[in-house]
Amino acid sequence: MKRITIIMSIAALTALSACSKQDQSPAENVADNAEAAADQMDIAAENLSDVGNDVGAEAMENRAEATREAGEATKDAMEDAADNGTGDPANR
Repeated sequence: MKRITIIMSIAALTALSACSKQDQSPAENVADNAEAAADQMDIAAENLSDVGNDVGAEAMENRAEATREAGEATKDAMEDAADNGTGDPANR
């Protein structure tokens, strides 16, 4: 099951990057890629739950949430770095 999750995550990231929107900043792309990977993890968690592996499903849900949080934190850090520490979006 772990291989399937990894493969699906890679496929989602590849597909998302192939059709990335030109009007999005790199920071937004990072957050979107993390969200796509987390969505795949949620699907894997649902599959685990369907076969009766509730412990594995819970772990996968936790991993998906951590991935979303990491994506948002990275986005924020990238935006802060682009602001040069001023907090002024005009510096992006």
